[in-house]
Amino acid sequence: MFSSAAKNLTSYKFNGVEYISSLPALNFWRAPIDNDYGNGNHLNEAQWKLASLYRKCVKVEFRTDDKDFVTVKNYFGENQNCEFEADSVTVRYTYELCTQPASFCVVTYTVEKDGSLKVAMDYSKVDGLPDLPDFSMLWTLPKNNTQLNFYGLGSCENYIDRLNGAKLGTYSTTIFDCVEPYLRPQECGNHCGIRWLTITDKRSRGLKFFADKPFEMSALPYSPHDLESANHIEELPPHSYTFVKISSGQYGIGGDDSWGAPVLDEYKLKNTDKHFEFYVKGV
Repeated sequence: MFSSAAKNLTSYKFNGVEYISSLPALNFWRAPIDNDYGNGNHLNEAQWKLASLYRKCVKVEFRTDDKDFVTVKNYFGENQNCEFEADSVTVRYTYELCTQPASFCVVTYTVEKDGSLKVAMDYSKVDGLPDLPDFSMLWTLPKNNTQLNFYGLGSCENYIDRLNGAKLGTYSTTIFDCVEPYLRPQECGNHCGIRWLTITDKRSRGLKFFADKPFEMSALPYSPHDLESANHIEELPPHSYTFVKISSGQYGIGGDDSWGAPVLDEYKLKNTDKHFEFYVKGV
């Protein structure tokens, strides 16, 4: 279900089970790590935290099959075109992000006959903005979806500049085991080289995320903002949701030293045009 009022995907049900606990959110931020605090990344790139929390939808469009897009001025069906027969339906939202200067990200959802959902994110470079910590989408699922299975680099967490010790394979774990017990809560649980992942309940009901190209992901009982807001692990909130982050790739974690050394240039996520697409399907 797509909403012209909420201006987002508001429902995805499979076999009668609802999997959207909160609206899917564009995410350009990660909970700062110790090295970020040391080199000031959390300050230099703080605009992207605001962009992850606040955005304004400035345009809603839809089409059936490969027809031209129709702009929705007020609500779907306002021109009495309320019912369609089609092999696929595409809904496109254009969001203005909370940055200075203003930037935009377009999210395109395409629903196929088998219930699968293709998601595409497009960002056009705006001069004057800093590098992005991440380029991803955050999915908030019901709290009983705790079982994680994936084909990618594991078994421990890994990042673009910390993956030589990881092995490509199929892994099974839980969202709780993906939380690293750092003294100060921070970004954790990321995996690179992902081909697919499923996040399910203990009855194996849930969602599968996959893409045509390897991507990055994490599945945790906390959002990036939850992790950032806690100074100690006991200050993290109770487990209320499962947060799945599907990412084109995030900033490296650096670490030549922890008091000023920047992330190496080849591991930065530059402020350039970006396109990322992946698929979601119930299992």
